[in-house]
Amino acid sequence: MRTFDAESRVLRTTNLSATKTLSDFRGVFVAVLVAVCIGSIGCSKPIKVGPEESVPGQVVDLSIEGADFEKVEDIEVTFARRPAPVVRVIDQTTVEVMVPPLEPGEVEIVVKKAGRQIGKAKTKIRPSPLRRVFFTMQDGRIELKRVRPYTGHMDRVASRGRRLSYDVLTEDGRLLYTGAIRHPEGGQFEVFGHPKPPKKRRGPVRVEGSIPFSIKIPYSEGKTIVRLYDVEKGVDLTDPRARDERRLITEFTVTDE
Repeated sequence: MRTFDAESRVLRTTNLSATKTLSDFRGVFVAVLVAVCIGSIGCSKPIKVGPEESVPGQVVDLSIEGADFEKVEDIEVTFARRPAPVVRVIDQTTVEVMVPPLEPGEVEIVVKKAGRQIGKAKTKIRPSPLRRVFFTMQDGRIELKRVRPYTGHMDRVASRGRRLSYDVLTEDGRLLYTGAIRHPEGGQFEVFGHPKPPKKRRGPVRVEGSIPFSIKIPYSEGKTIVRLYDVEKGVDLTDPRARDERRLITEFTVTDE
């Protein structure tokens, strides 16, 4: 009987040791997971995207629970691995982001804060019904000529030299789109209704008379406000803080004719 009791105690001791070892292992495993979450890889939370479908150039809201957003410069957003400019921080959980140029289809959004991934989601990029807005410029003054429906892609955003930047807003002031083209007075522009457009040249070009140009904007129900800005060479429009360096030229209210 003593031998049996001794063996039982040994077995119980062995089982307790095994249980303790397994418990310690689980604790270490959980600690490793926590370390990974707070490390450079990060633990992604779901992103609420508003609206759920968007078009290139559109400004969308990205919300992540517990994100604790503060500074725009600490936030990095990509759509299908393409950088997406952060327009502004709305609150601690939500930022406004401009959708980069992408082909229609489903893409992945990744949000990083201070280099750590904090959010991931899927969203759908769709083709957009557009408006093409025609203007003329003369002596620094811009005149709206006409508006036409347009089907196709948005213009590539100009990133160098002197530019004409534009914001597209709803009637109540909500930002829909922001873009930029080469400044019409820079000598490189698309001429409409002119039999022989001037050739592209290097450096500044003096252009006399009325200069026609156009921009493409997203279609929006009701009235749309278009604000046009002069942007000097060297201003980086991908930096949200640089938007304050633009000089407002004029604004127009656009409707379908």
